[in-house]
Amino acid sequence: MNILYDDSHSEMLGRSEDLRLDMRHAEEIRRIDLLESWKEIACFLGREVRTVQLWEKREGLPVHRHFHAHRASVHAYRSQLKAWRNDRSIPRPEHKMPAHAAFNS
Repeated sequence: MNILYDDSHSEMLGRSEDLRLDMRHAEEIRRIDLLESWKEIACFLGREVRTVQLWEKREGLPVHRHFHAHRASVHAYRSQLKAWRNDRSIPRPEHKMPAHAAFNS
């Protein structure tokens, strides 16, 4: 809200409305970032469900759990999965041709 108010109370209400809009925007971004099942997580990573479950146990795949009476539901955030995948990526060494091979080609 870009309107300036003379009354300090009205100005505080304007800031309060801005804060609510910011919170709604943040919640919308979080909802878009959310994956709510093993199947969605696996699809996002392009792997089978069993593979991503093993990655969680053995390689620290960032998966969150919400525990219920009988079973736990899982969820993950795309942004966290991307960061995990990027951290795991090992840069490939550049293949340099030996000097003598460059002359023969």
